[in-house]
Amino acid sequence: MDNQNEAEEKKNRRGNFFEQMGEELINGFLTLLGELFIYIVFLLFSGTLIGIIVAAIFFGWGVLFLLLPFAVLIYILFKKYSR
Repeated sequence: MDNQNEAEEKKNRRGNFFEQMGEELINGFLTLLGELFIYIVFLLFSGTLIGIIVAAIFFGWGVLFLLLPFAVLIYILFKKYSR
């Protein structure tokens, strides 16, 4: 009887181990996706700002007035959906 209980206990431990490993892999993958999303958003915003600065240097400050309506639109959308 003890051997049977030990065998069942081993199966349960092994099953719990694989469940825990699976959960950790899924959580790690979701964390990685979240960090990648944050980095991509950061790169997009920093690239946009750098692009505006480069455009202002090479094409003059008048180009900023072309971009201003889009900046206001982004600001309005951000304020509206950030709540």
